[in-house]
Amino acid sequence: MTADPATVGSTVGPFDDLETFVDGNGLRRFPALDGVRGLAVLAVAGFHGEWAVLRGGFLGVSLFFTLSGFLITSLLIAEVDRSGSVSLRRFWSRRFRRLLPAAWMTILGVAAGAVVLGVVSPGLPADSWAALAQVANWRFLARGQRYADLFATSSPLIHFWSLAIEEQFYLVVPLVVWGVARRTRSGSTRKSLALVVGTAALVSFVLPFAFHMSVNRVYLGTDTRAGELLVGALLAIWMSSPSRRTRLAQHRQWRNAAVIAGLVGAVATACLWAAMTQTSAVLRSGGFAVVACASVGLVVSALVPLGPIHRLLLVAPLRWIGRISYGIYLFHWPLLAWITTGHTGLPHLANFAIAMTLAIGLAALSSRFVEGPIRRGAISGNARLRPLVAIAVVILLVTPIGLRTKVDRGQQLVSSLDADVQRFGSSPTPSSTTPPTGSQQGTAPERPKVAMFGDSVLLTLALSMDFWNPHDLHFIGDGGVVRLGCGVVRGGSYMRSAPEPVKAECDDWPTSWPGEVRRRGADVAVVMSCQWELVGRRLSGQSGIVTIGEPAYDELIRSEFLAATDSLLGAGARFVEWVTCPHLSRSVGTGDLDPGLRASRDPARVDRQNALIREAAAARPNTVAVLDLASWVDQRTDDKRLRPDGSHYEHAKDTGVAEAFGSRLVDAWNAWRTTR
Repeated sequence: MTADPATVGSTVGPFDDLETFVDGNGLRRFPALDGVRGLAVLAVAGFHGEWAVLRGGFLGVSLFFTLSGFLITSLLIAEVDRSGSVSLRRFWSRRFRRLLPAAWMTILGVAAGAVVLGVVSPGLPADSWAALAQVANWRFLARGQRYADLFATSSPLIHFWSLAIEEQFYLVVPLVVWGVARRTRSGSTRKSLALVVGTAALVSFVLPFAFHMSVNRVYLGTDTRAGELLVGALLAIWMSSPSRRTRLAQHRQWRNAAVIAGLVGAVATACLWAAMTQTSAVLRSGGFAVVACASVGLVVSALVPLGPIHRLLLVAPLRWIGRISYGIYLFHWPLLAWITTGHTGLPHLANFAIAMTLAIGLAALSSRFVEGPIRRGAISGNARLRPLVAIAVVILLVTPIGLRTKVDRGQQLVSSLDADVQRFGSSPTPSSTTPPTGSQQGTAPERPKVAMFGDSVLLTLALSMDFWNPHDLHFIGDGGVVRLGCGVVRGGSYMRSAPEPVKAECDDWPTSWPGEVRRRGADVAVVMSCQWELVGRRLSGQSGIVTIGEPAYDELIRSEFLAATDSLLGAGARFVEWVTCPHLSRSVGTGDLDPGLRASRDPARVDRQNALIREAAAARPNTVAVLDLASWVDQRTDDKRLRPDGSHYEHAKDTGVAEAFGSRLVDAWNAWRTTR
């Protein structure tokens, strides 16, 4: 992903490059290493494309780490062998020319694209600054970003976390090599360096055990991921010995061992990429050490020109992908984040193909016209281009500031909800001449009065009914109770960026809901709670955190749903309709959500919520029905026109939600009325 292509040298025999290893100022060319890069970037892209066969493809980053550690340390050791020390200025200058131009270009392109597409999120400016400063991994940790919730964030710069770890590694490792070289005799430099690097790698892998770190902390921390880079550095120290390389090149047993290492590494890597998930506990239990060892096997097979894995890595298309892998990695994630079904209306496969075609094309152009010329000094030496470079740098630095001035439609929708609450409750209270409710009459009325109860999602859904035929049912004018940020389960705290106590007004439904039914003379009570049971919860009097899907918490949710239903029926409502919860978008409107809300968008949590709704309704079969709105909305999960923030509904005529919701409500009422 980020390592320099090695310099090209002449080849006398198949093992000449291996024995010589270095040529001039750099490593000799090992074409199969490009194949390793190609495999790694394809794995990451497949994972980001949400292909089940590569659900562990995020570990392709680990392969990049180990390969980069090997190559960078090899270059440093070669310089020590040649000159006795390391030129830090020259090393960092090479890294600067190799990595930063394309990264800066990506940040600038993301900023421009976000403005043009109107998808600027409040978190994007800070993400941009963190990416520029090469501390993106710590930024995402500080804001509580969970890697397991990768697809619940629309940040187009989240992938800079791995680049930040590599850049931090490139800052420290040359200092370590320089320091060891200065304090040791030439003959003992490798042994001393191996001791330092090996100890650091061991510490990196042990840290999660010692401090009981979460999977997220292990995954994003520089200290906990350095081990994979350091394992590559250890391989570089081992390979830097001429006698070992000679044995690899000339002794059959050593060559066979290298072939076996490649096969084992390839099989292990394939199994890990197919089986691991982001939340696998093994990753904080030494799993990354296993991944790094498998990566070593692949690197060794790329260096030793024997065996089926080496031949696979030499496949020309794979090597070409590897040569432009850095650009592909930079460009593919923003494109995948923006080219979605919600934006294009195309199926997933088509969106993925479009995004990856663009990413590969942009990477090829970047490699030829930006990265290559800058690395060779062709641009920096051209005085006519220097003003353009300076202007680009200024634009890049001021762009994050300018991003703060634009807020997407989802933010505007949410910010208006307070005013909508007032509108929702502003209809006049029925006078004493109001006809008796259906519960007071012997028969159910043909046109019932409807009141709605729930959270902000229900509020936006109710407001959309302005665009439906008002003669079918009485909606907004017949009232209801909505509470922003409130579910049905009472007490305790919501687990967001930090524990957030449930507001007192959230727990007043045993009084406010029945009171509203009585005041309005409502026949039908529509209930929807589709957010706050999905968030992790700390219950009153308990210290642990529970989430939906855990049996004890599920039972509490079910009992609270039944209690709310019974309170409405007991107040005079003849019929209660519980609305199913559509899946929340994991690609629209999630850029600045806190970790708790991002995690709540897990489809499995929503499905469990709907199962509990149906169980509660089944317990009151004669008076409760389920209004299945989810089956309609789930066909448009990522449609920004329907839900600008992926959760709340747009107050507009052309979304179709009013017709879908209203017709289902009437059908349920008529079916129940017929049976009466």
